[in-house]
Amino acid sequence: MPTCSKQWGPEFSDFVRSGYWPATMQAQTLFHQDLFSSFEAMKTAAPGMSRQAFTAMLDHRTKQFGRTGNVNADAFQRSFLQYVYCKSEEGKLLGKDPFICPACSPEMVAVSVDGNRKLYRFQKTNQREEPGFFDGVFLAKDSDVSTFVEEVRGAVKST
Repeated sequence: MPTCSKQWGPEFSDFVRSGYWPATMQAQTLFHQDLFSSFEAMKTAAPGMSRQAFTAMLDHRTKQFGRTGNVNADAFQRSFLQYVYCKSEEGKLLGKDPFICPACSPEMVAVSVDGNRKLYRFQKTNQREEPGFFDGVFLAKDSDVSTFVEEVRGAVKST
């Protein structure tokens, strides 16, 4: 009876082609790529949901289906970020548009007037006052606000 002494060990590319993503260099832990897609979709639908909450839900499902072990939240985060980076690089190679904002498309979800305080920094560096394009249209003028505040303070009795 002939015996074959050849041995084969899977490479990272074999895991990726099979739909898995290694969590460690030795591939002792694997995450299914669909799990990363689900996490990304959950973060888009519920931006306040944390990685710990997601991995806690995975731990619960693990126990629910009779399996043992916990999901390492740090390994999940590291693998997810590597996965997203590789998908981004793949998108560049394929010529996909990387700047489709999930908050703005297809319908706007969030608006921030001054999310990273640019107005404050610009005002600090800009010595001369230039009127804004929409001065008083969207935000009340400072003088109008001051007049209103003084009017309210004058009408309210102090106790």
